[in-house]
Amino acid sequence: TGNGKIGLTFVKVKSSLVMNGQLQEWEPPIKLEGVLIKVTVSPAAKVVHFDMPRNVTGMKNADDLRDIVESWFVELPDTIVSVGGTWKKQIAEGKTDGGEPEIKGVGVFTLKKIETRGNIEVAFVEGKANLKINKETPAGVLVADGTVDLKAQIAVPGGYAIELKQNLEIRGNTVAKDPLTDKETKRQTALTQTTVATATLQLP
Repeated sequence: TGNGKIGLTFVKVKSSLVMNGQLQEWEPPIKLEGVLIKVTVSPAAKVVHFDMPRNVTGMKNADDLRDIVESWFVELPDTIVSVGGTWKKQIAEGKTDGGEPEIKGVGVFTLKKIETRGNIEVAFVEGKANLKINKETPAGVLVADGTVDLKAQIAVPGGYAIELKQNLEIRGNTVAKDPLTDKETKRQTALTQTTVATATLQLP
């Protein structure tokens, strides 16, 4: 089979940010709620191409979106996994000046069950990932640990999530350097984010 076209819709994105114990007025820099992105994927769930949506607040270029889009396509394992089986995926996103990924870690996925809907097999997958984060933000460099919990319904041919709910929790420090004095300020940082998205197969 050839590549497939998927319409990815971000239904809900809910976030909160606490710094030094104070709840911040903050929203994710890229506002995806209600946005539809058309994605072309290979049979092995690799993102081949995606159409840049117009008028998305906070988005500067395609690279801003690529990591977000790719995270919604769970690469199913090469080997056959039975219900209850697990597999791992290495995570590496972004690049720091030193060449290291800004976000790295390991995700562990478990196949919970498989259902047939029409002519598509749907895999119910749950995943957990532990992350190490060293990332530039407008407030400074975020050095933190993160956890991701996700529940996904995945179309087995194509590996795209029909429905996906993802909870992200980050705990660490944001380190800002005063450009005049070189003095560093460290602020305890806690970020939680819940994202719900759905995807539908697009007709050619």
